[in-house]
Amino acid sequence: MKQIFLGAFTLFTIISYAQPGGGGRPGGPSAAQYTNTLMNPEFWKNQPTVDQVKAEIAKGNSPSQPDAASWDPTARAILNEAPLETIKFMVEQEGNGVMKKHTIVLLICIGLHQGAI
Repeated sequence: MKQIFLGAFTLFTIISYAQPGGGGRPGGPSAAQYTNTLMNPEFWKNQPTVDQVKAEIAKGNSPSQPDAASWDPTARAILNEAPLETIKFMVEQEGNGVMKKHTIVLLICIGLHQGAI
């Protein structure tokens, strides 16, 4: 079962990175090009707290708006290993949830990685 999920995740990742505009890699947007701070991978690499995320949302940054490749801030938080409380907060925001396209796949992969599944 783990091999199926791992294979599906690998294929999903390859397909997603082949999409245009998928920031954080050559040809993707630079940090200055992000209009939504919560979509910037650099923001998540700093391990932001729930209060820091709330402050960004208060500034008008969307916690659920996807980019051209359908990645959203919650997926960015998960991929950049944000603190668990911050990820939980993001999942609870309007427009998000564990059944959202990338969120469910990433949560399954985290479970596999941590041996929970």
